[in-house]
Amino acid sequence: MESDLIFYLTHLYMVPTVLLYFFLFYVLYFSREKVNFSSEFYKICAIQDIAVLVQIVDFYLTRKLPMSQSASPVLRYLPESGMFPMLLQFSIYYTASLMSLGNGVGSLNRASTIFLGARHQFLWTRSMKFIYLFLFIAPLTLTWNLLFNVVNISFDAVQTTNAIMWHIATPQWTSWMNSGQCILFCAIISDAWSFIICVMMQAFPTLNVTNDY
Repeated sequence: MESDLIFYLTHLYMVPTVLLYFFLFYVLYFSREKVNFSSEFYKICAIQDIAVLVQIVDFYLTRKLPMSQSASPVLRYLPESGMFPMLLQFSIYYTASLMSLGNGVGSLNRASTIFLGARHQFLWTRSMKFIYLFLFIAPLTLTWNLLFNVVNISFDAVQTTNAIMWHIATPQWTSWMNSGQCILFCAIISDAWSFIICVMMQAFPTLNVTNDY
């Protein structure tokens, strides 16, 4: 019981973060003020917001809660094998790559206010359908191999440090693909690109001719 208490107390820091993302989800989709956040930039933010919420749920089901003894009864309702556990593991990496790519696309949107000027809004409005396709399809190029993993949940080995065990078997023909490293590389490039854009927008504020942000 004491170990469980320590486990939950050390994760209380996540509560404000989760509440913040739920609040953003509400503002962008359901609030009366959503008309003030209708630009393409905020549509990209909304996709990232959903990805973050899904990843938090997946991450806790597959990484954090299995470390807690008190969570064992809840996790035992999960299917032990099949498509569901595989999709949980897959979605962790898929949403991570979607967030990285979305960050880069959002920075490109901000950069276009400098490079495209008054044409920025017109071009982004026309191209959003392609942006949506890119954001949902491109992560598959980094995570497709995970769809072929065989994932099982072990409920019989109850230990003090890891109540539930996840077992992942990777087919030999997809073993050359390392989704984690690919996503990390993508995240580094995306963060570097975003940093450059932030510096440029601070250095040339008069070139930002839109009121999107």
